[in-house]
Amino acid sequence: MRWIHAIVILLAVIGPARAETQFSLYIGKSFTNDSDLQLRQPGDTRLTFHGVSWEDESFQMPIYYGWRVTHFLKRQPEWGVALDFFHYKVFSDPDQVLPVSGSRSGTPVSGRERLGDTLASFSMSHGVNYLTLNSIHRWRLGSDAGQQWDDVRWQPYVGAGIGAVIPHVEAMVGGRTIGEYQWRGPGFQIFTGASYRLASHWRLFAEYKFTHTSITVDVPGGDAHTTLDTHHLVLGGAYRL
Repeated sequence: MRWIHAIVILLAVIGPARAETQFSLYIGKSFTNDSDLQLRQPGDTRLTFHGVSWEDESFQMPIYYGWRVTHFLKRQPEWGVALDFFHYKVFSDPDQVLPVSGSRSGTPVSGRERLGDTLASFSMSHGVNYLTLNSIHRWRLGSDAGQQWDDVRWQPYVGAGIGAVIPHVEAMVGGRTIGEYQWRGPGFQIFTGASYRLASHWRLFAEYKFTHTSITVDVPGGDAHTTLDTHHLVLGGAYRL
């Protein structure tokens, strides 16, 4: 909850200075890099599965989606602050045969094993949900350079932010299951894109973003740790309030 309190306080401070507010909705596709998955269980079990591959199922329900509220400042309208929430998914394939190291019940382990023989399932199918506070900078190009921001056709932009990660963890270990939201973090993102003016209040935008989080989540009997480095391609619309 400390993340929420900090975000609310900061938005309250900058609110009086804003000159323009945009509300955006978007959908997308995610690509998460392979990463190690570390599992800890009672009885001196410490296993690392190396190079776990992650599937995304971005277009299956619930689909990849996000929303963003952006406030551009009155005195420096090229700069803005945005509250951004987005939902993507990761799934591990239990049939993956992976290099494994560590110990199981105190006995050293090495070689290759099927992931599902130890971790029958592990996914975040209701989302690796990010809630971040971001700084954004935008530009006017070419013939639009001298126009008011409302009239600019193309607006390239870049941004970066930090915030909470709220994964919904589904896992099965030793016949026991878990399925719950867990507050974690921090999560980081950088993004770049361009928006195009469709009408006086409407813009269409396309964006690339990269996110990073290194998280430890609860699983039955212990915990699991992994790093999620993810590439995102998103498309959406923005409405100027």
